[in-house]
Amino acid sequence: HFALVGLSRKALTDEEFRAKIIESISSENDDKAQAEEFASHFYWKSHDVTNTDHYKELGKIADELDQKYETDGNRIFYVSMAPRFFGIVAKNLKEQGVLSTNGGFNRLVIEKPFGRDYASAKELNDELTSAF
Repeated sequence: HFALVGLSRKALTDEEFRAKIIESISSENDDKAQAEEFASHFYWKSHDVTNTDHYKELGKIADELDQKYETDGNRIFYVSMAPRFFGIVAKNLKEQGVLSTNGGFNRLVIEKPFGRDYASAKELNDELTSAF
């Protein structure tokens, strides 16, 4: 049971996102129906990391998908952006109610260097642990 919501400033429809997923995983010998079923779990939302209303919308989507796919509130947030936004994202996920509160787990995965040096890494760690 899973669902994946892709977020970016770029505007895409769910169908456009799913087509990209299918294209990236398919080959001539693959079962097209199986690829489409897999891709049906993927959703897209245009998102500005500094706009708190976007987090509220994301929370509603996550709650709906929790119900639809029976994910038990388990949520993984994979963040691939400039490190200066990590703290903002973590804070907004928490303050806008996106983190699961119904017994599931919340995890934050960061895809970038974690700070420039010890001091900046410690500062970033403090920002993130205040939310997670």
